[in-house]
Amino acid sequence: MILAHRGQWREYPENSLAAINEAIEDGAEVVEIDVQLTADGVPVLMHDTTVNRTTNGKGKVSDLTLAQIKNLRLKEGLGGNTAALTKHKIPTLEEVMLAVKDRAIVNLDKGWEIRDKMYAVLVKTDTVDHGLFKGSPNVEEPAEFMAK
Repeated sequence: MILAHRGQWREYPENSLAAINEAIEDGAEVVEIDVQLTADGVPVLMHDTTVNRTTNGKGKVSDLTLAQIKNLRLKEGLGGNTAALTKHKIPTLEEVMLAVKDRAIVNLDKGWEIRDKMYAVLVKTDTVDHGLFKGSPNVEEPAEFMAK
């Protein structure tokens, strides 16, 4: 299978809806994304624990509300100090799952600790069969999670 890491970040900001859609258009069957929780408990796409590298904002994702996150703009590609700002915004996991539905599998990285929140989004969007949960649990944790 063809897998795109953080979407097509060479053409669009990493973990953006545009990067995910472009990766699928380019032939990716699996798109790896990174998920963090906002202060108000909403799963959003962000690799780092802070928004500093990839946006025009500063601070921890976990200290910012969804409204604050949605006011930020993503930087080009992998971000950094010299990357230009784009019109793209940080997507929620729900927005992403609706966009990939019936098009690709999503490798849910950086989210094992928030698996219940992510699973709830997959149930809500009818995309449970589109999600691969990634983490470093012991054998018992995934078995317990799957049994629920």
